[in-house]
Amino acid sequence: MSEHGLNWVGDLPLGTLDEDYRQENAANNNNVVPEICWSKYLESNPQVKTWAEQNPDLALKAKRKYKNCPSD
Repeated sequence: MSEHGLNWVGDLPLGTLDEDYRQENAANNNNVVPEICWSKYLESNPQVKTWAEQNPDLALKAKRKYKNCPSD
């Protein structure tokens, strides 16, 4: 253990990525994009729409990041 109570491997402190991830998620409110509907996002991104049709399970996970709209 050294500077600031962190364990170091070479030049990199251990454990800082976990804290960065927690702070990012807290700041982004779970990475939700509240101003964009999933359906509108797909309309404006045809390649993503094709991907979503081919990968429905993964698309469902991605959809959770977007605002729920009546058309979704």
